[in-house]
Amino acid sequence: MKDTTNCEKFRIALKPYVGQTLTTARIKEIVWEQFKDMPTGSNVPSEHAGTTNETQCSCAGTSRRIFEKVRHGEFLVLRYPD
Repeated sequence: MKDTTNCEKFRIALKPYVGQTLTTARIKEIVWEQFKDMPTGSNVPSEHAGTTNETQCSCAGTSRRIFEKVRHGEFLVLRYPD
């Protein structure tokens, strides 16, 4: 069975929150509730929005991105295109 990527873990955990604005802390909490094995350094919402100069996910800044940055520390959970 294929391993679940960090990007997929965000999508799975946050699906019920599409359309909601959440804080970074709340996003991390939601993801860790479902994926306790996710390393701290991998649970970084900004890497899936395209708002950081750090390593970004390939979804960042595209129509596949998971988040849109609302303001510092807050992200809108986006609907994944079908």
